[in-house]
Amino acid sequence: MKHSGSVKETSVGTVDYQSSAGRRTQEKSVHVIHQQHHQQPAATGGQILAHAADAVSSTLHSAKQGLADAK
Repeated sequence: MKHSGSVKETSVGTVDYQSSAGRRTQEKSVHVIHQQHHQQPAATGGQILAHAADAVSSTLHSAKQGLADAK
């Protein structure tokens, strides 16, 4: 578990199962990173959108990093 400012991250190892019609199921070890963000008090509409955009950006960054690490 890692704390980065107001974001708490937990990394979990798991197995990804993928299959296509007519093919065998493929298994691959993966790491999933859960991020818990410290909640701020109620904000204005613009602040809510800014926080949502930051959360999406952070999620995409984590997904890209996870895919790069899996290679």
